[in-house]
Amino acid sequence: FMRIIIMSILMLLPSIAPSQVVSSEKADLGNLLKRMYAAQSLSGVKIVETYDSQYLVAVISLDTHKYTTMDVAQRVARIKAESQINTFLNGSYSKTELLVTVKETQSRDSVQTVVESIERIREDSAGFVRGMELLVSFPDESNTKNVVFVYGKIVEADNSHK
Repeated sequence: FMRIIIMSILMLLPSIAPSQVVSSEKADLGNLLKRMYAAQSLSGVKIVETYDSQYLVAVISLDTHKYTTMDVAQRVARIKAESQINTFLNGSYSKTELLVTVKETQSRDSVQTVVESIERIREDSAGFVRGMELLVSFPDESNTKNVVFVYGKIVEADNSHK
């Protein structure tokens, strides 16, 4: 009976170990990018090299007051990041429009003004980008923007079999 338990554990170890390596690699990359951002504000698309890997990273800053929840902000960040990476890789064209509406309500004693802004993102491209994932998200020093890093690992083709 003890042999069966030990054999079962040994069979499960190889399937558990790679996920721990990926999680550790992801955490290390997230910490590296946080330190880089603290040293100097980053934006756009960057290629980040570590000792053994290269990553394509998109840095997005979002105003915290525009997005009601972190989930919505992260979805918007992902769309913007994919757009930036697509432009970086394929030369696509992205267009962002900001529509601002102002409504005034008058009463006898006062005037109340309501300002609403809507951001529309349109992308015309010759390709698409998938396989990117959220790496890390944190507020900037002033707490007015949320900084989001989206990344994908660059995998080089193995030409040794030619």
